[in-house]
Amino acid sequence: MARRSVSADRRGRDRDDPHLFKGGILEYGADPKRYLATDLLGRLLQALSNRGEKSRRGTIHTPDVVTHHMVEYFADDLPPGTVIGEAAAGSGAMWRAQARLLHDQGRDAAQYQCVGAEIDPLTGAVLGANSLLWRLGHGVLIACADALAGDSGLAHAHREREEAIARRDAFLSSLHQPK
Repeated sequence: MARRSVSADRRGRDRDDPHLFKGGILEYGADPKRYLATDLLGRLLQALSNRGEKSRRGTIHTPDVVTHHMVEYFADDLPPGTVIGEAAAGSGAMWRAQARLLHDQGRDAAQYQCVGAEIDPLTGAVLGANSLLWRLGHGVLIACADALAGDSGLAHAHREREEAIARRDAFLSSLHQPK
């Protein structure tokens, strides 16, 4: 059996974005035009998952062109502080598209609050990593829950975040106490 490349498995979709894989991750992460161009980690997760895993997780990756059009149509004039919610956040395609639009308008995505739920823990972890890569700021809240079934899990996620911040702050203040 012949081995197939990821590009062949993905039917050539990487041909449009060869710079993402050849340019190096440090260069990719340093340039907003590049790191906001596509959901690289989400695409990687899709490429590494087989059809059974995708079906089990209910994974449907929203194409970049769709998310770009959606945010341009529905959310092109949001004031700072607006909550950008996502009930089935996946790896964050909508958040990335919104961050890209804000960047193109000369605004900072970290001035908004990204709040979302994702049922799959691995995809939720990718969403967390992407929120750092896309520089979404401290207003990000991710719940690992099935928001489409009723419980968004956001209240629990908010409590966990507040507890983690309190532990972090206590630890940091203990480092600065005189001995």
